[in-house]
Amino acid sequence: MLRFSAETVEKGQIDLSEGGNPYFSIDGGQTSLALFATGVNGDGDQASHWKSQGGSSGLMEPDIELAEQRMISSFDRRALDAIGWDLGAGQYDLDALQQQAKQALADRLGQSIEWLEANPETAAAQLSQDRTADVEEMITQAKSTTGGAVGVVAVQATGRKLI
Repeated sequence: MLRFSAETVEKGQIDLSEGGNPYFSIDGGQTSLALFATGVNGDGDQASHWKSQGGSSGLMEPDIELAEQRMISSFDRRALDAIGWDLGAGQYDLDALQQQAKQALADRLGQSIEWLEANPETAAAQLSQDRTADVEEMITQAKSTTGGAVGVVAVQATGRKLI
């Protein structure tokens, strides 16, 4: 674990509390590399994010808005490296990866990239809509092709009838 405070280092522990002055460290709390947010009962930001630096903390900045883009910061890179990601500087064309991701999302929604960029709230709503009816239809279709075996397995696994 990589979250420490002066109080927890003295006890040889990590910091899982809200409030206080938690920081990111990769050497058992001896060196503070970045500050963490302090949670609902502290600064009000989610405690697993960086302390707000007015937009300069990178991807884990706690106040990124919907569809807002941020660059990966040195804080982010160090945290990703510490949890085992191979950062291999310069091996990836991030602009091309972002374009591919946008195109995949646009294709999924049956829209263009331009539409996604102009309508981020509508796109988010389409991605988070209730899909219960779709799942029920898939189960119904699966039952018709498997002779009802899908329903039997579901009843055995959950102890209740699905459809």
